[in-house]
Amino acid sequence: MDSGRLRPARYKQVGQPASRVPPRYRRSADGDDGPPPDVLSIGAVLNVLAVFGVSTLLFLAVGRFLFEDSRDPYKCAAITNEGRWLESSDLKMPPLEHWQPRGCAMHTYTARDIVSCLPDRRILFVGDQSIKSIYFATLDKLSNRTMDHSKTPWERDERITSLGKTTGKDKPMPNLTVEFLWDPYLNSTRLEEELKPWKNGTVDPEYTKNGEYDPPALFIVGAGIWWAQNKISPNPHSDWREAIDRVAGRMRWGPRPTFLGGRDMLLLTPVAHPAWEKLAPAVRGMMNPILAIDMNRYIQQLATIQGLDIVRAWRVAPEDTVDLVVSNHVYNHYVSKGTEDDGIVILRDVARARVDMVLNLRCNDFLRGKGEGVMNSDCCVKHRKPGWVQMLVLLCAVAVLPALRIWRWNNYGSFLDRVGLEPVVLKRIWHLCLALMLCFYADRTPVFNKTQKFWAPSSFWNSIFGVFVASIVLVQRPAETATAKDIESRVFDEWKGVGVAIHLISLYFGGSTVFSTFTLVFVNTVQWSAELLRDARGKRGIYYFAKTLMSINIIVVPVAFMTRSQYILYEIPALYTFWFLVVYATLQVMPRRNWVATYFFLKLTASLMVVGGVLLNDRVSGAFFGTLRMVEIQWDRTAVRILLLPYCYAVYVGMVVGWVYVRVFLVAKEDMLKKFTLAANVIAGWLGLSYAIIKMFGRLDEAWEQRHIIYTIFARIAQFGLLRLSTSFMRRRQSVFLVWLGSLEGAVWAMVNHAWLAGNGSTLLDLGIWSFDDTGILANYAVWTAVFMYFCWGVRDAAEEMVGWIIVEEAVGKEDDKKNDTEVEMIDVTDADEENGHYGNGTGGVIWQRAKSKGNGKGIGLTARLGIVFCSVVLLHLIS
Repeated sequence: MDSGRLRPARYKQVGQPASRVPPRYRRSADGDDGPPPDVLSIGAVLNVLAVFGVSTLLFLAVGRFLFEDSRDPYKCAAITNEGRWLESSDLKMPPLEHWQPRGCAMHTYTARDIVSCLPDRRILFVGDQSIKSIYFATLDKLSNRTMDHSKTPWERDERITSLGKTTGKDKPMPNLTVEFLWDPYLNSTRLEEELKPWKNGTVDPEYTKNGEYDPPALFIVGAGIWWAQNKISPNPHSDWREAIDRVAGRMRWGPRPTFLGGRDMLLLTPVAHPAWEKLAPAVRGMMNPILAIDMNRYIQQLATIQGLDIVRAWRVAPEDTVDLVVSNHVYNHYVSKGTEDDGIVILRDVARARVDMVLNLRCNDFLRGKGEGVMNSDCCVKHRKPGWVQMLVLLCAVAVLPALRIWRWNNYGSFLDRVGLEPVVLKRIWHLCLALMLCFYADRTPVFNKTQKFWAPSSFWNSIFGVFVASIVLVQRPAETATAKDIESRVFDEWKGVGVAIHLISLYFGGSTVFSTFTLVFVNTVQWSAELLRDARGKRGIYYFAKTLMSINIIVVPVAFMTRSQYILYEIPALYTFWFLVVYATLQVMPRRNWVATYFFLKLTASLMVVGGVLLNDRVSGAFFGTLRMVEIQWDRTAVRILLLPYCYAVYVGMVVGWVYVRVFLVAKEDMLKKFTLAANVIAGWLGLSYAIIKMFGRLDEAWEQRHIIYTIFARIAQFGLLRLSTSFMRRRQSVFLVWLGSLEGAVWAMVNHAWLAGNGSTLLDLGIWSFDDTGILANYAVWTAVFMYFCWGVRDAAEEMVGWIIVEEAVGKEDDKKNDTEVEMIDVTDADEENGHYGNGTGGVIWQRAKSKGNGKGIGLTARLGIVFCSVVLLHLIS
């Protein structure tokens, strides 16, 4: 490292200052009150334009929901009527793997989900080979295995059928029956018996009250392709219409309700056009494609006039304008089309997607009500209405806070000043309430569309390249007035910015976030350790402890209450909170002896043993989680272990690096500092170069990477550190873009799962104002990312304001000015205002005169303030 910029100068020792005022508000020594008027005017104009643009986008999204989606607000009809296959632009991903309905993201059902939704029920499929493919896909899901699809349909039928040639019946899991009835012409006696109890899409109670009839929860009838033969009858189309009318007469008719889910359903599927070129020559000569098209047109007329529940997303025909399902009319550039070699049997991926369609329609709302399984999907779900917490925030955002601001503008602000509600405080709290409203209405209501994540390597690397270009273009040297501690803070923020960028891009495209999370925990641990180790006597520990915990959680906790989410679902804030408590407890035990290497490493060993015992010992962890259950906090013990334990290495190695940084680099003389810097570069170079060589010539596979994941992560961190900090030129410059992005960290982790992603981070948020294609997805990604960052910028300022409003650090007494008799004397960098007795409270420009000394007993102490905040959060949790 370069000693000229990162080593603090030998300032005189003073009482520990409060939180530094943000640079844009800090007063300079010559009495200048702020930026020039022209800079302020440009910033004001840009801010007005940004607010106007964001408001326009939100207005368009709400207008689309109120007018275009008014007939299908819950996206039930969207599941069965319109959708598309998501595909990678580089064609490296399977083409028929991700089905996306318009406006919502489907849930992929497992055996546990299906049995939980349909206990002691049955699912009935009726039709030909195409419907039988759906039947086998259902069995695959329930059996948690894949059937032997190498056999012909008839061999598979013989293997599963136990009740004769016309009925296949299997119970792969208890309490659920799945049946298939072979009836390609829809004229069997069994079908007539099954349809008889149905009237207007529901089962007549007379047939079920005495147990005479067990209605299927899902009754799916295939229109079939067998009637589309030239010589099957003198008038095949008329005969087929009679068969279809017998089924349609039992189905629901009339205006379509806005909500279709959560009930037993009789569904009719359209004629699945085969892949004509795959049909055997004899079969192809018998089939009439024009007749098949006419059959689907008739079904479309029934759906339009009578309002039948038709799974129209299963059809495919040459005139289709939306690439809907299965054959060579869609994805004709792939060798593997939507059907198997006989041209009629549907591919497994397509069949699984069709099963998920009908299960999302039938079960999503039921399982959401039970709190199980489908929180990542909002298809055909009735969202919970706003409670009193949400209504209170809404009232504050639209009425109370604007009224208070108007009151102040009319010169009635003396009372507000007495309670600490200065103009900037009111403004920031208002911004926070608006952000909370956005999180709730974007994620917990159907106003915004949702899209499932889709791994696209080209889009991922293009985004990484875009961040790289922005970072390089905006590299600048710090201001001449910046102190060593300011530069150090910028360096940490820049490293965090790299982690935030990689993490967000990985989240959006469904990639792994292990590396970015590990890096963020490691960098934050180094920063926490460095701050705590500087305080050799532990005098500021309680204030740093309170400020850091408050900064991590000041936005997360309100967002969790607003969206009714568990705190543990916010993975990075939960990780930060737990591991900061560990770091603080470890380093604050006899802090005067932290400089003795033997004692420091013994403390780390003891801390590691205690943490391992708490997390891995069933009795200790059971007592902890039992205490949480007493206050209605239901956390899964296994999930908590999986979340915390993988990052143990990052924390303890980070504490060691922080100790080396403060103990060695910050106090070394010039000649020794060069040697230490060279040694650090050699270690980092060896670690990074060894990984690069193994990666290049060893042909590492994913399994090897997983087995040695700690080594690979630290090697990549070392590579970046070597490139970034190896020369004086690189160390003295930082990327303004990455520094800014790193400073938004707290707001990003609080809002990312609700205002950029949705479904607690499992799906993507879509404004729904773009076209329903790849171009629309790209436009939404670019525009909404910019909007999200703008919101995070405002929320970051609100968080700083509120932390400073709650935690006003006290000045230390004269006893703290005595020189410490330890080996290393720790000092703090001060600025002109602090030397004159003025301290920033971190509240965005409000300067506080030092009026309280240690032990004077005036005002509410920090412990009391923290106690009030903690008790308020617990009470709010219990009553909400």
